[in-house]
Amino acid sequence: MRLTSIVLALAVLLTVFSCSDPTLVGAGLLDDDRVDVGFSDTLSISSSSFINDSIRTYSPFTSSQLDYYLFGNFTDPVFGRSSSSIYAQVYPQSISPDFGD
Repeated sequence: MRLTSIVLALAVLLTVFSCSDPTLVGAGLLDDDRVDVGFSDTLSISSSSFINDSIRTYSPFTSSQLDYYLFGNFTDPVFGRSSSSIYAQVYPQSISPDFGD
């Protein structure tokens, strides 16, 4: 019993006092092999506007012209706020309307 206690005490003392320098195993073998990690939060976006785009502005063959046009505001969490408006001109159905007497 006494021999077991002495061996156990020596094992505990060797374990506690044997490591004095905390290092990673094999860290000193390849000193130039360390990776330099960086972070960038900048994103470049290239965009442009065209005066004559592909949205149809007039068609004499449809009766309700304003049903298919972009109008209003939209907020996207990624791209931000977009807005669209409509410019329209009202024409009478006939050239000389009859207003009565």
